[in-house]
Amino acid sequence: MPRKRRSFSASFKSKVALDAIKGLKTVAEIAKLHQVHPSQVVLWKRERTAAWSSFSQRRARLRVDSRCVLISIPTLLRSP
Repeated sequence: MPRKRRSFSASFKSKVALDAIKGLKTVAEIAKLHQVHPSQVVLWKRERTAAWSSFSQRRARLRVDSRCVLISIPTLLRSP
């Protein structure tokens, strides 16, 4: 009889990925601790780092855009 597939919550995946990103333990140790396959740990780590870098890039773009708006408002006020 086949085994039922396990599904993991996003918070669990993030917790495991954060453990891997910290680098205090090996991937094998983290996988054993959380009872998952080591390839899952690597995959979740890769997904989280990609998501976080994407988020930081968008945040940086927003910061630059807001500075442009702040600079252009005083120039609009000076116009006759």
